[in-house]
Amino acid sequence: MAEDTEPNADPSMEEILASIRKIISDDNPPAEAAPKEAEPAPQEEVLELTQVIQEDGSVKDVNAPKEPVAAAPPPPPPPPPPPPPPPPPPPPSPPPAPKAPAEALISEPVASTAASTLSSLANTIEIERLSSSPSSATFVGNGRRTLEDMVIELMRPLLKDWLEKNLPTVVERLVQKEIDHIVKRS
Repeated sequence: MAEDTEPNADPSMEEILASIRKIISDDNPPAEAAPKEAEPAPQEEVLELTQVIQEDGSVKDVNAPKEPVAAAPPPPPPPPPPPPPPPPPPPPSPPPAPKAPAEALISEPVASTAASTLSSLANTIEIERLSSSPSSATFVGNGRRTLEDMVIELMRPLLKDWLEKNLPTVVERLVQKEIDHIVKRS
């Protein structure tokens, strides 16, 4: 190798390649130095792919005629088919017709007047709502009420109760957390 100017310096790429070439040339002597006739290497017994080594170390030929094997027992009979499914149950009988109340709480004319007034109010509200709501609303049931309206109606009291119970605690906790955060930064 080439001499380095510093004793701890890493060898250069040329020095590494020169060292590798030198090692390779030392391992492979020139062709003139090799004997003219090489002696054949002693032959080991070659195991062919058609041979198997037995447990006792002997070699057996796989292609050799095999000894007759006793006839295999017949396959078991197939399992019996599953039983047919039971017939479907008969449809339920219709519920009995509602019985007329023995005595109505209000008279027939009062009931019809109240029904027509409530129907008129519902129609007016529906017309107003349809004129102000987007046309992409999903109507439920008879087409007068949207799913969104139903959810709002059901969630409003639940949300109000939850906020009344939990909002002061949540706000207090978040304010305290922010105060602690500001104090830690200072």
